[in-house]
Amino acid sequence: VPEPENLIDEEDMVEIYYDMQVYQAIDNSMPGKLAEENIVLPESVFKKHQVTKKQFEDSDYYYAQNIKKYKKIFEEVKAKLEEKKESLKEVPQKPLPKPKS
Repeated sequence: VPEPENLIDEEDMVEIYYDMQVYQAIDNSMPGKLAEENIVLPESVFKKHQVTKKQFEDSDYYYAQNIKKYKKIFEEVKAKLEEKKESLKEVPQKPLPKPKS
């Protein structure tokens, strides 16, 4: 598969997929929160990273044809998500307020 003219580099693809996963997790755990914040998937992610849907699709297709590169991208996304998960464990949790009697 020839490289598309508008290819998104691997590092940027990692960031795009990472953001998509984070936003999807937010949407799954807090339904309506993204809409409340005017975040529309995947368009908001594309806008944040200044790429078009076509550019993303062309790049995704290109990397999917090279399984080693595609796997590397997703391994990096997974590592970033794990790193974020671990960092959140370190955030002190505030105790829930006691109910008023």
